[in-house]
Amino acid sequence: MFINYLFVAFRNLWRQKGYSLLNIAGLAIGIAGCMIILSYVRDDLRWDSFHENYDRIYRVVQIQSFGGMEPQHVSYNQNALTDVLIQDIPEVELASRYWPIGIRLVQTDRGEPGEFLRNIYLVDSTFFEMFSYELKYGDIHTAMQQEGGIVISEKASTQLFGDVNPVGRELFVDREITAIVAGVVAEQQTGSHQFFTILAPIHLWATPLQLDVSQWGGNHLTSYIMLHEGASHTEVEASLPEVISQYRDCTGIEWYLQPLREFHLHSSHIKYDMQINRSNISVVRTLMFIAIFVLLIACVNFINLSTARSIRRSREVGIRKVVGANRFNLILQFIGEAILIALFSTILAGVLVELVQPLFEQVADRTLSVNIFDGSFTTFSLLGLALLIGILAGAYPAFVLSAFKPAQVLKSEKINGKRGNLLRKGLVVFQFVISIVLLISTVFIQRQLHYALNRDLGYNREQVVVIYPRDDQLHEKVELIRTEFNRIAGISSVTIGSDYPVGSTSQWSFLNGSDEENRWLASVYSMDPYALETYQFELIAGRFFDENIESDRNWESNETAVVLNETAVNYLGWEDPVGHPFQLDSETTGIVIGVIRDFHPLPVSLETEPCVIMEHPEWKIIVSARVNVEDVSQTISAMESAWHEIYPSSPFEYRFLDQYFDALYTSETQLSSLVQVFTGLALFVAILGLFGLAAYSTSRRTREIGVRKVLGATILNIVQLINKEFAILVLIANVIAWPLAYILINQWLSQYVYRIPLSWWIFPLVGIVALLLASLTVGILALHAAKTNPVDSIRYE
Repeated sequence: MFINYLFVAFRNLWRQKGYSLLNIAGLAIGIAGCMIILSYVRDDLRWDSFHENYDRIYRVVQIQSFGGMEPQHVSYNQNALTDVLIQDIPEVELASRYWPIGIRLVQTDRGEPGEFLRNIYLVDSTFFEMFSYELKYGDIHTAMQQEGGIVISEKASTQLFGDVNPVGRELFVDREITAIVAGVVAEQQTGSHQFFTILAPIHLWATPLQLDVSQWGGNHLTSYIMLHEGASHTEVEASLPEVISQYRDCTGIEWYLQPLREFHLHSSHIKYDMQINRSNISVVRTLMFIAIFVLLIACVNFINLSTARSIRRSREVGIRKVVGANRFNLILQFIGEAILIALFSTILAGVLVELVQPLFEQVADRTLSVNIFDGSFTTFSLLGLALLIGILAGAYPAFVLSAFKPAQVLKSEKINGKRGNLLRKGLVVFQFVISIVLLISTVFIQRQLHYALNRDLGYNREQVVVIYPRDDQLHEKVELIRTEFNRIAGISSVTIGSDYPVGSTSQWSFLNGSDEENRWLASVYSMDPYALETYQFELIAGRFFDENIESDRNWESNETAVVLNETAVNYLGWEDPVGHPFQLDSETTGIVIGVIRDFHPLPVSLETEPCVIMEHPEWKIIVSARVNVEDVSQTISAMESAWHEIYPSSPFEYRFLDQYFDALYTSETQLSSLVQVFTGLALFVAILGLFGLAAYSTSRRTREIGVRKVLGATILNIVQLINKEFAILVLIANVIAWPLAYILINQWLSQYVYRIPLSWWIFPLVGIVALLLASLTVGILALHAAKTNPVDSIRYE
């Protein structure tokens, strides 16, 4: 009997090849899309989970509240904090600092130019006891204990030494520090919030780098702790103020412990977070909803087409009952056929995943680990899903058709399919509700990203080349660098200072008057007189720094010049700030010489901060040059030549300022790309199902169409007749989808301080687009039916 059912199932699939292809392809696309998205989400949820002590590791986060300003969360702490935590809190088993030391010149031979490497960190000897990294070369237990030993990443190893074991090889850092490669960290299959090229021991590098490990002033590093098994992190968290207050003033500062499991997805509110590939829980939730929606649309298609086709098999049911088939046999047959198609779809989905995975990885900028056929939990989950979909799709025709009376169907009496028709219409509405919500969401996400990338920043980020010289004596060569670069025809201005106006910079606590407790926070920049022209800030009061006025940079007097931004002036409440004394610290008072319009170095999710600009004679770290558009490559080449004349043994490395800016929105850009791709996929699957359903509906009305044409109906009348039914369903879907989309988008936009308005016209516009797509899909089929010869139509059946 089973063989007979299987043969009948294959025969029905082959007899209605078009419907079968639509059914299998639509469901396969939905499953494949869902699997790819969920694999992306799974990687985000598993971030850092490869560490053995994953659930016991925390970092100490500060909440800084000064002068009535909004509290800010900061992941950096004081240098001495980690030693205090391990010493004074019994629940702490291990502690380690993670201290970034910026970009450094690294050489494998002192005679070679070397390379500038980013993401170099100093750590304590306990780092590898806390974090479970696997070494490709070297011994994890002794690597950081060797004389001068450091650990490098596998990528850095390949970059510096090629595909060989570098353990025992020397590296020279900033021409002063000699290090021995003691280990190479293997590339991780699971994501990690730590992205490093070199890990070096603090106790060896602190002295040559002139770092004070016992310092309590300033926040320079991340403090990790690992608690003993069973210890309560809430109790440790509660003890932090009492412990730390014994060593420093805690006015305006609170601390809490952030679990390692939250670093990747729950850190968007934290400043100075070193994570490069940080994501956001809202991104994960959005993608999960899309994955579910895509799968639901595909399943609805499958169920819709299955129930629509089954009504044509009523005569087959009657004959089977006459020859002895009972109701259980018929139910088993219909459900079995649906499961068989679902299994075919799942197999095809696995093939599709393999084909499109490389393309998706390019869009997502991430390597995914997904294999439907690997025999893992994923495989069995998909088989269970196929079984469930098959049962749901086959249930309606199985129970309804198996209840028909043989005499009724064999006499070709009209079968009442009102309930089935109502079900199919409801499912079509459901599909388009989801599709319209996704379309509206895509439009708003894209508009918010466009706003973030193109809003007025208060400076011009285009055509600015940023160079890190990494030379401690740069301030002695400032004029030489400026002179040589200004000789290049393609450069209009050159500025040298402490930072560029993108991303977070150093923050200082300033006095507001003479009261030591009345302090406020501001971002601090050191800029020379040429920054105004290079970055194209807008001066709204007073003047900027002047190279001919010595007091502008005289840090030994109380005439040091200070430039504020609008937010700083508004916070201080000064109506006429130019000429106003400015308290730099308890001993030094500067003079405000000018006010610039607010510029926005941070993402749109964060507010503009008070900003203080000075010209410190020794804070010469970054060179920025504004280049002309005409011949950028020739200008860069000339800059490299001039650079090597000044620094013959140092490599020339540069980036454009807008590259740093674009990096602020990596998560949003990826989300926008992914949402566009999968919204398009969901809409395609919905249209595919509508096409199949419309084709079925049109075929059932073939004789009616022929009669109408004989009675004088035009082609347009026929198209309108068939289109009307589906157009009403799409309009109903719009009415349901608009309020749902409004709630979802309003909630998503609430995470941004600077955001686009919820423009009302987008909702009807997307509704019209959905209506046009549906009408076009149905219209093509209706047009084909309307052009059929009425004689052939009336002879139909």
